[in-house]
Amino acid sequence: MTHVFIVNERTFNIHLQYMFAGTGYKGNDLSCIIDLKKSGSTEKTLTGMIADISKLRIGDKVLFYVTGCKKIFGVFEVAGLPFYESFTDNNNYLYDTLGKNLTFRVLIKPSLVFASGISEQEALDEIHDIEHPYQMCWSLIYRKLSGMRGCSFLTDYESERIIGLISKKNNGKNIQSTAYKYDFKSKSITANDQVLTYSGDCSKTLDVINRICDITNSFEVHLQAYITQNYDKKKDLKTILDSEKTFWIGNEVVCSVGEQRIDVMMISKSDDNIIIRIIELKDGKPYADIILSQIPWYIKWVDQYVAPNYSENVVIKPIIIAAEFRRKSNTQKAFLEEKRRFNLNLPTNYNSTVAELEYISFSIDKDKETISFFKTSY
Repeated sequence: MTHVFIVNERTFNIHLQYMFAGTGYKGNDLSCIIDLKKSGSTEKTLTGMIADISKLRIGDKVLFYVTGCKKIFGVFEVAGLPFYESFTDNNNYLYDTLGKNLTFRVLIKPSLVFASGISEQEALDEIHDIEHPYQMCWSLIYRKLSGMRGCSFLTDYESERIIGLISKKNNGKNIQSTAYKYDFKSKSITANDQVLTYSGDCSKTLDVINRICDITNSFEVHLQAYITQNYDKKKDLKTILDSEKTFWIGNEVVCSVGEQRIDVMMISKSDDNIIIRIIELKDGKPYADIILSQIPWYIKWVDQYVAPNYSENVVIKPIIIAAEFRRKSNTQKAFLEEKRRFNLNLPTNYNSTVAELEYISFSIDKDKETISFFKTSY
């Protein structure tokens, strides 16, 4: 995967010198990171940031969008798992240098570092090599429109195009160095004669299971974070989501200018097929309107904007992950009837193949601090 961190010129220079990327909460009182009861909205924001950065895996690519000069620079590589940088006196490592707290971080290393970045006009507005709307970099376009958080993503085909544009801008010549810095005058990356070592605390993980067990209100974003952390690690998730062959995962995937978002989207390859899973999360029991109003649009958007970028046959698999029904109810009856109706009348007017809708339930054991997922049989 390729991830894009939004930084300013000052912080970009520090990221280059110390080889890390990060995102953080702008508030000054950060005790809420530990105290879940501090603020419901703050807790959701912080957990959303955890979900964003938890997608990163060692070997993934990293780009930086620098707000001051409005350019995208690259290419770097994830060198370790994301972590929570500890606080001392309400500040964390490099606070004075950065001028801000960056709560969630990841170490990086050089991959193919180019001196010059490309402007957002070159990345997003230039269409001389674009033949169809679906080839545009919608991930970043939607991010600009919706003002999403500081750690975004690119699809695999968007990444190939953006990195290709950066390489072309530099005539294919990268910087041969082990240390880097940002030249504020030329607005470019240059070699640095000094290697600076990151000396912060990288030991604290971003595990959210305790947050899921402690929180008493809405926790859909916590489920999202748990899945981005564990889709390829926990046995039940790996089995149910068949994630062994997953090569891309996104959360809060914006799929319209009206800011509709797919909670989690996963792309994998199986034989000659590309499998795109669109996952709707509910912290409560599912209901019929999810199938009537949300799922159809997600399928249509993926078929029009994502699927055409692949030469293989694309199979779209809609999934609802929600709390389990413990007893019969009218809500359960209506939901299951709508699910049955959907699966009996799968759309056939798309270029992609639409698979049957799956309902996956979860169960939380707060005493053992565990969450289990089950593919329902009804």
